[in-house]
Amino acid sequence: MIITADAVDNGLQTRKGIIYGRRTEHTTEYLGIQYAIANRWQPPVDLASERFSNGSIQATSFGPCCPQTEAKIYITAQDEQCLYLNVFTPLNRRKNSLLPVLVWIHGGGFETGCSSQSIPLVYNGTNIIRNSLEQPVIVITMNYRLGIFSDMYLAELVEENIE
Repeated sequence: MIITADAVDNGLQTRKGIIYGRRTEHTTEYLGIQYAIANRWQPPVDLASERFSNGSIQATSFGPCCPQTEAKIYITAQDEQCLYLNVFTPLNRRKNSLLPVLVWIHGGGFETGCSSQSIPLVYNGTNIIRNSLEQPVIVITMNYRLGIFSDMYLAELVEENIE
């Protein structure tokens, strides 16, 4: 997937609409951007068009983590509708500048983890950008389904929904 966006007053103009984020000392954070609907035991459904039905979305807080077994680290709220991503951009980037993109996919053996996980803080997109100011970078973190919800889907359910 190729994503292009232009900065507009604390927002990113995309082909679908504007994503509004929040500013920190070094970055603009676009948090909790839902990228698909998680249908239990079925493939996820893209929802980019639906999310921009009013022309913009507010992306100022992390989405919930995917359901998981008890982790050794603190995990925030959990929900099956957990397919969210977060985009962190350097605050002082030049318009139309091409920057490298770092996509961080949390570990956890497909059992635990979350994109909003800030322990250790080194994995936080804002901290990565702050430490890379000599070479600006865009950071994307994302959630993916875990445990029994991860790669198990029932073909019978898919066949029932064939039109």
